[in-house]
Amino acid sequence: MVEAPTAVAIPSAKEPTLPVLSPGLPYLLTALGDEEIDMETLAAALRCFPSIAGRLIALANSAWVSPKRPVISLLDACALLGLRMVRCVSFALAVARPFDPSRCPGFNAERYWCTALLTAEGATLLSHHLDACHPDTAHTAGLLHNLGLMWLADAWPTQTAAALQSVAADPSLDLAAVLQTTTGSNYCVSGGLLSEAWKLPETLTIAIRYHRTPEYRGLHWQYATGCGIAAGMSATLWRGLEWEDRGTYPPEISASALQSIFCQLASKRDSIAHLAKTLFSQ
Repeated sequence: MVEAPTAVAIPSAKEPTLPVLSPGLPYLLTALGDEEIDMETLAAALRCFPSIAGRLIALANSAWVSPKRPVISLLDACALLGLRMVRCVSFALAVARPFDPSRCPGFNAERYWCTALLTAEGATLLSHHLDACHPDTAHTAGLLHNLGLMWLADAWPTQTAAALQSVAADPSLDLAAVLQTTTGSNYCVSGGLLSEAWKLPETLTIAIRYHRTPEYRGLHWQYATGCGIAAGMSATLWRGLEWEDRGTYPPEISASALQSIFCQLASKRDSIAHLAKTLFSQ
């Protein structure tokens, strides 16, 4: 059994400062992580963050939604988008605020968010096949699974760009391993460290840290496992490849279930790519 180690600092000649959440964001993240929150309470919390509220209203008025009439109020935008989409988009916008990954020439914001959103969808579908795995928590874990990559792109733009360029030239390379060489860390370790520093729920920290460790069976392993499988599916879809069952998955999830989930994600790929472009393209 693989157990969770203590947090490991990222080695570097110039140790970066952990990004600090702006005032009020911890409260918003807590509200967004509340699985029982209702739409009016969430909208009230979002009103304290005009930039996020504005993006939600813009999304509700975009071609991705195509509303029958202009959407003016935040509550109307939330009602049109639905609670899960509002939580998803708001969480993504909130955690992205401290970073400027555009400093990294090789960082593709559209790809980053498309794979994050696909992984969130996949983790949600997989949660129904894993005991003690709440769909909303699985969705958030999938959304944040690659959070560490955004931090690395911001903290070490040159080194991270070199890693991304190497993997682009040779897709058989493992990005986490290449990042370990170029930055002294990888996006799993750095993302887990960041999640701990921000005091995100332990389930999210573990999912971020261990989603690429399929043998992990410590606390909340279901979220790490679901994220890992979903991340593999989203990467496969991004590359335009077919799903291959490599037989390394827990017995709780059958091969037919995996194929069905992959097909469901494939059917959503274009819509999610459009959403990522609408919200996050630079």
